[in-house]
Amino acid sequence: MMGDVKVEKHWIGRIIRIRFAGRRISGVPRLCYVLRGEMEHSDFRIGMEFLTGAGRWRVTDIGTRTIIAIKLDQSDPSNYDGPPYAVVETVFDEYDFGGCEPTESS
Repeated sequence: MMGDVKVEKHWIGRIIRIRFAGRRISGVPRLCYVLRGEMEHSDFRIGMEFLTGAGRWRVTDIGTRTIIAIKLDQSDPSNYDGPPYAVVETVFDEYDFGGCEPTESS
């Protein structure tokens, strides 16, 4: 065996850290963007949909360094009429973009 390998998953930054024998080797974004490259702030548009490990989201606003999105997990489509929305809006910052993947329709 090559040694102890420890994989840590951190939800906030959606970063996977790999440790080998107690030393950090690298911090890599989720597997989908290891191959395709990280999304950047300029990739987001209001109304576009994207995926994270937590599900499907729709962009509702774009800030200077953040994006705001609603999670698309409701069975009643009227919950997505807005603003204001009947569902919680979530802020994604530059540390979260690496865990985002555009949908095919975006």
